[in-house]
Amino acid sequence: MKESTKDIYAAVIVRDLMFASRIREAAKRSGIRLEFVKSGDGFAGKFASHPPAFFIVDLGTKGLDPFAVISEIRETPALSGARVIGFLPHVETDLRKKAAEAGYDLVAARS
Repeated sequence: MKESTKDIYAAVIVRDLMFASRIREAAKRSGIRLEFVKSGDGFAGKFASHPPAFFIVDLGTKGLDPFAVISEIRETPALSGARVIGFLPHVETDLRKKAAEAGYDLVAARS
C-alpha cells in the first residue's frame, strides 16, 4: 500500500524563523507534516518508534553540531533509512563538502 502524503512527516532542526516559515509553507503545499525539534541533542530516540521520512537540518544553527546529528541518525537503526537534507548559507562551501562526506543525502543553500 502506498503511503499517502498525509502520513509523511519530516523532523526539522531549524531555529531561523524566516527559514522555518519557508519550510512550513513548502510542507503545507506538499501535504507533509512537520515536527520541529529545538536541538539535535539526543533527539533520535524520540523518532525511533515512528521514523520520519526525512530530516531537515539547518547546518548553520548556532550551538548545533551537524556532524553529531547525522551520526546519531545513521547510527539509530530505525532512522538509518531516512533521507537527511542539510541547508546552509551559500558561502559555506567547506561545510557543504564536509556535510556531504558525513552522510547528508542533500546539502543545499538556504537562499
